[in-house]
Amino acid sequence: NANGPVLQPVLDAIDAYIKTNHLKSPCVIGHSFGGTMGMMLALQHPEDVGRLMVVDALPFTGIIVGAQDAASAEPIAAKMRDNTLKESQEDFAHGERRFLRILVKSPDARKTATEWAITSDKSVVARASYEDLTTDLRPKLAGIKIPVTILYSWDSSSGYSKSDTDSLYQQSYAALPNKTLVRIDGSYHFIML
Repeated sequence: NANGPVLQPVLDAIDAYIKTNHLKSPCVIGHSFGGTMGMMLALQHPEDVGRLMVVDALPFTGIIVGAQDAASAEPIAAKMRDNTLKESQEDFAHGERRFLRILVKSPDARKTATEWAITSDKSVVARASYEDLTTDLRPKLAGIKIPVTILYSWDSSSGYSKSDTDSLYQQSYAALPNKTLVRIDGSYHFIML
């Protein structure tokens, strides 16, 4: 995905992997952008997924930048994408170091995750982030019939109350029929780290 779309081609590759390897309704786990792709996989290829775990992802990420729908998220996402594409590799690395401080709680894991982030292709990061922010799966959630477990993070340092965080996830996933929402206290976005 050095050029062009990121989300759909990766999703197509996952579908091909499942079918090529004759996997029968595997459990799929996706974190963040991967959670979005997991939901899309369950919608586009319901035969591919037996159960889904979404780790700290919303069906419409644009809500975190104040957007109400994909159309209102588009100019914000485009500006973020374009700024990332224009910045130097040094500025990109500096921004990722700052950003990972609020995403990864464990200092040791943060060091590793930061290395991953700053060695990522910033063009792919910029385009994937744009696609994620402008993808709104909320109107389609009722079409996901498999069991879905949604893990979401909360920490007292987030600046949000538990009830506000719970409400955000409950409202965002309201249309999803077979769901279990689980808040993971004391964690940041990279819950597993």
